[in-house]
Amino acid sequence: MTNHRNGLIAEYIAAAYLLCCFYWPLYRRLRTPVGEIDFVLRTRRYLIFLEVKRRKGGIGSDNPISATQQQRLHRAAQYFIQSHPRYAHLTPRLDVIVVVPKRWPVHLKSAL
Repeated sequence: MTNHRNGLIAEYIAAAYLLCCFYWPLYRRLRTPVGEIDFVLRTRRYLIFLEVKRRKGGIGSDNPISATQQQRLHRAAQYFIQSHPRYAHLTPRLDVIVVVPKRWPVHLKSAL
């Protein structure tokens, strides 16, 4: 299977997990001029920008998001907030969900 296909499967698994945890998705695979955001979610208090990562093995102690990816996600989140002022009252948060085969997804809140 290709990396792209594995990434899509990981996103579907993450979407199912998020719905089970009562997160309300606003956008999926949102493309902005400065980068793509896998999910934009909303709770009562937070506007969550979520990156989904698939790993073959465990999570380990290393950060699943590289510094370059973190910068891209920050820029995309800032662009989204500026473009959608109706969400200005919500606290922004950057999360990561790590999907590992044959295990439950791991949700790292405020991971970045």
